[in-house]
Amino acid sequence: MVNIENLKFSYTKGKDFLKIEDLSIKENGIYSIIGENGSGKTTFLKLLSKLLEGYEGKIDLLGKDLKRIKEKEIANIISYIPQKIYLHYDFPVYDFIKYGRYSKMDLFGNLTFKDLKDINFLLEKLEIEHLKKRNCFSLSGGEMQLVQLARSIFQGGKILIMDEPFSNIDFRHRKKIIEIIQELKGEKIVLISSHDLGICFNISDTIVGLKNGKMVGIGNKDLMKNELKKIFDTEIKFIEDDGKIYFYEGV
Repeated sequence: MVNIENLKFSYTKGKDFLKIEDLSIKENGIYSIIGENGSGKTTFLKLLSKLLEGYEGKIDLLGKDLKRIKEKEIANIISYIPQKIYLHYDFPVYDFIKYGRYSKMDLFGNLTFKDLKDINFLLEKLEIEHLKKRNCFSLSGGEMQLVQLARSIFQGGKILIMDEPFSNIDFRHRKKIIEIIQELKGEKIVLISSHDLGICFNISDTIVGLKNGKMVGIGNKDLMKNELKKIFDTEIKFIEDDGKIYFYEGV
């Protein structure tokens, strides 16, 4: 479903920032990208979302060469939640979510009755129905993150990409986001970049480690717990209990 071969990307001519020789994701599930700041996580996700171009190599999505997929078609394949959300216009929350499905709207910008029911369902499920008449500029960072998640799920597509989805989120809504991600894993590829190793290791089917723009490990949590020192250049302390891994800072 996602296939990468000999991927190279540079911000500076002659100096590779990201280099991945081979990576394949063949089935639905939760995939976490971990690594230090500057390791290439966000760049990697932006390349997959066609937000960055000018790369060498090949990225295939659902059997199609990413370079040949048009913008409107990308919206039907991938929904992307960035680390920071910048809006040029102060949309009402309800409209912001609604336009997540712009590629399926008719000429007059209308959606079906079922589409509108789906929006209300998502607002209720994410516990943000009280925000639907608010303008986006009035929201906190955490509230906007939840609204963006509702928009991305409503948008549809087989691939959901989330860059640092747990930042600025309180514990109750973090738990809600985790529950929804786990519900989606049977029907989508969910790609997450996060510094929260506890969440990554306990909800992911596969973990990918990046270091200095290169993939230095891929596998399930039992394999990747042994790769942490290589990825972060330091000892990562954790304990295991009842099949879960808990990370902590030693002092």
